[in-house]
Amino acid sequence: MQHDALPSVPIGLELTPNAQPQPDRWRTMVERRSIGRTTISKSALLFFDARRGISACLVRNITNGGAGIQLRDVNALPPDFELTFDSFRTIRRCRVIWRQGDVVGVAFQN
Repeated sequence: MQHDALPSVPIGLELTPNAQPQPDRWRTMVERRSIGRTTISKSALLFFDARRGISACLVRNITNGGAGIQLRDVNALPPDFELTFDSFRTIRRCRVIWRQGDVVGVAFQN
């Protein structure tokens, strides 16, 4: 007895109700980091220009060396900015390493 084969879906794609594969940005990115990241979903604030430009963002993954950030309503982001998870009690200086739409990979500066 032969079973009908299910359509194959490449890793990193999810099927919608219409069975059309849709990429999941976070899973389809090529892994080039030497350190694995911890997946999180944490709200944070990014700021630049002496705190004149403050925007909410969502940190999607993190290590001691950097993070993957999903921007919210930020069109122009300088190459260097600061990030806080706790209302400015602690601040991490960041440098943009890559950007794809509203998703940004940053390295923490010492």
